[in-house]
Amino acid sequence: MTMVLLQYACSFVIFFPIQM
Repeated sequence: MTMVLLQYACSFVIFFPIQM
């Protein structure tokens, strides 16, 4: 479960600046 949360966090951190 922790790995899934980490993957989501990484995706969010990577996609957030691209969308902005």
